[in-house]
Amino acid sequence: MDIYRAYKVARLHKRSREYQLRFEFKLEENLILLRDELLSGNYRPQPLTCFMIHDPKMREVFAADFRDRIVHHLLYNYIHTLFEWQFVAGNYSCSSRSIRIWASCRTTTAIACGACFSAL
Repeated sequence: MDIYRAYKVARLHKRSREYQLRFEFKLEENLILLRDELLSGNYRPQPLTCFMIHDPKMREVFAADFRDRIVHHLLYNYIHTLFEWQFVAGNYSCSSRSIRIWASCRTTTAIACGACFSAL
């Protein structure tokens, strides 16, 4: 399992967060424990953290624990190629950067041709 790679992706834009720093303080120990829990089938997700944000409007957000985010990225790394071809053709939100650039070009072309208004 490439759990370290999943950790690196999960920590992007979270380097100064307290929960990420706590996990990183004992990084090797935490990753080994998480790996062992996954391999033995004893892994259980932690309860979600709920908080409110006000940008641009008030919303309730439910966030996974940091170690659960690592598992999310690990799972995604293994299964995304199995399912990506089945997704809606115009959905690029979780795709790679090159696909997002292609999607941007496709959208620009569709708008220029008036394709967005053909269903009206």
